[in-house]
Amino acid sequence: MKAQFSRIFSPALLLFLVGVWSGSVNCSADQHIIPGYGLPLQEGVGMEIFGNSMSEGILRSLLVPSYMETVLDLLGDDKQRDVWIKKWSDNVKSSACVGQVTDWVDTLRKIATNITNIPDGDVWALQLMDAWGKWPEGFLSGHVNAMGDFDECVDLNVGKYEASDPQTPTSFAGIYCNTYLAPYTDARFSKYWDTFPQKPTPGPTSSSTSIGGRKAVSPEKLWSLINMAYGIKLFPSVGVCFPNSCDQGDIEQILMNIFYSVLYDYPPTGNGTIWPAVEFCYVGKRPDFDAGDISVIALLGAITGLVVLSSVVDIWLNRGVEKPPKRGDFSLYTNVPRWLSTRATADDLGCLHGIRFLSTAWVILGHTWFVVVYVPYWNLVDVKMLQEKLSMMTIFNCTVSVDTFFVLSGLLVAYNVLKMLAKTKGKLNIPMFYIHRYLRLTPVYAAIVGVMATLVPYAGRGPYWFIMERWSEICEDNWWTNMLYVNNFVNTSWLCQGEAWYLADDMQFYIISPLFLLPLYHWEMIGVIILAIFTVLSTISPILLVHYYDTAPTTIGTKVGTESVDIWYKDIYIKPYARIQTYFVGMWLGYILFKTKGKRVKLPYPIVALFWAISTVTALAVLYGIQDWFDPLAEIPKAPGLMYAGFSRFAWGISVAWIIFACVKGYGGLVNDFLSWKVFMPLGRLCYCAYLISLHLQMILHVSFKQPMAYSEYSMLNFFFAHMVMSFLVGFFFTLTIETPFMQLEKILFEGGGRRGVEQRPAVSQSGKDAREGIFYNSKPGGVIVAEEKSDSTKN
Repeated sequence: MKAQFSRIFSPALLLFLVGVWSGSVNCSADQHIIPGYGLPLQEGVGMEIFGNSMSEGILRSLLVPSYMETVLDLLGDDKQRDVWIKKWSDNVKSSACVGQVTDWVDTLRKIATNITNIPDGDVWALQLMDAWGKWPEGFLSGHVNAMGDFDECVDLNVGKYEASDPQTPTSFAGIYCNTYLAPYTDARFSKYWDTFPQKPTPGPTSSSTSIGGRKAVSPEKLWSLINMAYGIKLFPSVGVCFPNSCDQGDIEQILMNIFYSVLYDYPPTGNGTIWPAVEFCYVGKRPDFDAGDISVIALLGAITGLVVLSSVVDIWLNRGVEKPPKRGDFSLYTNVPRWLSTRATADDLGCLHGIRFLSTAWVILGHTWFVVVYVPYWNLVDVKMLQEKLSMMTIFNCTVSVDTFFVLSGLLVAYNVLKMLAKTKGKLNIPMFYIHRYLRLTPVYAAIVGVMATLVPYAGRGPYWFIMERWSEICEDNWWTNMLYVNNFVNTSWLCQGEAWYLADDMQFYIISPLFLLPLYHWEMIGVIILAIFTVLSTISPILLVHYYDTAPTTIGTKVGTESVDIWYKDIYIKPYARIQTYFVGMWLGYILFKTKGKRVKLPYPIVALFWAISTVTALAVLYGIQDWFDPLAEIPKAPGLMYAGFSRFAWGISVAWIIFACVKGYGGLVNDFLSWKVFMPLGRLCYCAYLISLHLQMILHVSFKQPMAYSEYSMLNFFFAHMVMSFLVGFFFTLTIETPFMQLEKILFEGGGRRGVEQRPAVSQSGKDAREGIFYNSKPGGVIVAEEKSDSTKN
């Protein structure tokens, strides 16, 4: 391992890590040091290129990195020039690329002797080189990503230069590529690489030297972290800039040729050999709007215009009128008061407002740390070892927040359907039950998917912006899986609206809910037995799946060198049969609340205190009890791991169910007072849209960063609160302009005759509020679930 790491710090590999443009460095005993870089230069070799004045020498040492000095020196010998060019251009498909790169390096050589007086026509060569990443400081603290100057590269536009070959084009733009050291595999150009074959060096980083509050480790430890396929990849990378006549394959071939001619035998001998992989290339020119982009812009513009017009007309008609006429469904003048309403009735399940909002905030908090995976940070050693902090389990294990949503959804469906069945003497219009649900969820969901598929790529740019562009392409190809709510089964490797797997699961749970609720109402004991059997099966399901796929029991990525995390996510985490257990917990709670509706449940206070203690301890154990398993070197015991996979989410659901039950039945105390705080009512109505757009807003910000940032918990908390504000602001726009108006239109549709078999009710209550249900809404804007309300409007 020491020998391997020494190669990273050897001059040859050092040259690659900061730019890959490298040549052999054979230093004699009599050497000089290149100013500013600390690398040896042979006596008499290239010394004349530093100029005669100290100022020119300093300027050159700042502009021309050491690895390029070596390349220029190699090209200085006319006899060796052609040999070297042939070596690095071998198997490069584009002759224009070879010609322009050759002219670029030749131009650098020409201007090297007079860097303070470069002709205007040759400045492009220096700019192209200046955009390359330079060897970063703080390597031992994890600053292994030299990203270069993205904007300087992609904004470079060379109109014409003097080419050495008449066949070489004389104009080009810059193309930026992100290049990293990765293990060689047979799938050379795959964006998804296997892990290094070496095992990490055991032992924590607690013995490392702390520099300014930041961990710096030994070379051996850093090499083990680089090899560790867990969480954030610590692969060294460098931003490179080429003429855009070179495509990604050409650039990768050039870098490989240089890399292996210096470090390894070429071609690579097989898997396990590291090589310079080009992850992404970016040019400055953006594509023109296509028909899809224009259609989405036109649709959003039309809806916005309709909202403005409806609001103006609404204000005009209601000015000074004691009994105003029916207001416009798209009017902000009407919909904003509906949104702000905090009116409640005696049948209110007020604590759901706070649970809903806090769970949404927890999701945003978890995603704030999740997006760290996608971009490099300065102190990656700190980020890599975050599992050493117990407080970080709140982030790493935050997936249980989604199980809270499932509990709320199952509760509301069961509670409201059973109430409706009691009123209609057991009749349920199944087709309208499903249609009503689909029309409530889909309009705003479709609008957000449409924006993601078309407009998001135009929202920014940067070295890692390809993530958003690829995400947009996935949405363009797979949007239909979202609209059919099958995205948890179809094309799960390419998820549009990655967080929307939850909507697919919940819709599928909703579809099968009558199979449990109708027997529960008509044949109570049979219904209880059926629900109990499926609750047990749903708990066994994740145990069998984790055992079958041999994965970790939760988000832990401890299987170094395997695809454990990917398999766990696609085949277990998002599958409905592995997640429905907490939905069943919610249905049990809804059944209990229905049976005890209007009745006081008397519990001795010692029993209440005991239940609160058990609920609290259980939740904390689920959340924090497996910290040791997040150590990437930990061996998870088989039996405890399987038990955690099966019972952790069920136990979490029971804890949440107790909180709701206690608050509803008068045993919530200060907890209920806080969760029922009326401020949560209007905020809760924004949670659906905030949930759908929050991850995209976070990604847009983070992948547009063009240089590594220093990680700290304080900065991440600042990001979290910024993301919260942005998510709810944008969520407010989508709620008031799309979701609420279409809810009103859907209500009018049913009232026009479509609600036969489903109880009739006024379009607007006496207080002028709309009716909402589900995990992101109670049935009434005031958070009220009343006997007249229907579960077929359950909203997630």
